[in-house]
Amino acid sequence: MVEDTDDKSEGGDKTSRTNDDDDDVHESITCVSQSNSNSDLQTHSNTLQSLDNMELPILRKTEPRNLNTDESDSSALSELSITEHPFLASDSSEFDTIEVDVPSLLRSGKKQRPPAHSPYFTSLAPSPSKSRKLIALQVEASIKNPSPKKESPKKRPAGIISCIPFPPLSTPHFGLIQEKLAHDPFRLLIAVTFLNRTHGKHAIPVFYTLMEQYPTPQSLVDAPKEDIVSVIRHLGLQNQRAATYQAYAKTFCENPPVKSKRYAVHDYPTKGLGRDVKKSEVLPKESEDPRTAWEIGHMTQGPYALDSWRIFCRDILLGKAQGWNGEGNHEEGFQPEWMRVVPEDKELRAFLRWMWLKEGFEWDPFTGEKEVAGEELMRAAIEGRIAWDDEGGMRILGVEAVGEVNALKVT
Repeated sequence: MVEDTDDKSEGGDKTSRTNDDDDDVHESITCVSQSNSNSDLQTHSNTLQSLDNMELPILRKTEPRNLNTDESDSSALSELSITEHPFLASDSSEFDTIEVDVPSLLRSGKKQRPPAHSPYFTSLAPSPSKSRKLIALQVEASIKNPSPKKESPKKRPAGIISCIPFPPLSTPHFGLIQEKLAHDPFRLLIAVTFLNRTHGKHAIPVFYTLMEQYPTPQSLVDAPKEDIVSVIRHLGLQNQRAATYQAYAKTFCENPPVKSKRYAVHDYPTKGLGRDVKKSEVLPKESEDPRTAWEIGHMTQGPYALDSWRIFCRDILLGKAQGWNGEGNHEEGFQPEWMRVVPEDKELRAFLRWMWLKEGFEWDPFTGEKEVAGEELMRAAIEGRIAWDDEGGMRILGVEAVGEVNALKVT
């Protein structure tokens, strides 16, 4: 490429031209330098300026290139007599020649575009089109005013809604297995261990199978662990479960729960309670030591097992009643243990809501507070028109809705 040297030019150019045919014109330019003549330098500089003003389309024969000859006129090149120019026709024997490829000097009839990006100046970012501006405005508006999320009515929070439909208040049983095992605290503890992390419809049949094979605590202690594992394997965690069952059975044989011994359970039933009792400490009955401790604290520390045992077994163990609902106790103002339990398990919460409605109260499972139930709610509960809502609460069904539900149960 030939550069405009202006006042800093130190040499001139010489060219030689050959024509192969009418269609192909190729040219080579030889740059020459002179070392001793200052006058020649001036001459060459003037000649270069003259050459630059001529705006000659010049080519050097190189590898074949696509020069878009259909858009340029090559006849002007073929008719040029480059040797007539005094500089180009001069003898180049006294100069060192350097070939320079100058395909970029070819000028067609169509004006060449300037480079897309200047190496010397920072180009400004192109202004966005109208469509891009519209999209950007829409995105900005959606960020400022997001549309409300719509939850699917079929999607319900896990661990909140009971699996047992709300039974009419006239029904003698709610449907928990603990109701059937209230007079057998050992089996009750084994059953609630089965229900940990396993749905009742899968766990309960296996529980009955295990109890049929090992009906007493001692028989379960004497059983090979591998035999227990083979019975409960498909429930998962079989080795851990088997060890827990045998530990319960061994403790029941060696140190069964009695009303005169209570053991520490820290942070139960609420955070902070029981921490004033040492783990190794054994407390007497509550009338002798008011600190919080439990008769099965040496067997389990789990809230679900403790809540279940308190609701269905504790009054019987302490001799306060013959059943979990105060049966056989005729003291005025006596309250069964279940009325003081505020469980976290969804099935126990549902059961206690049902039990409190039997007493005429609407009970809050989160705070344990209660208020007198409204007439409409009581009528619906008696008629069996209560269902669980998506938050685990109660909702009243219309008569038509109850008919549809009953029809679905029949089918």
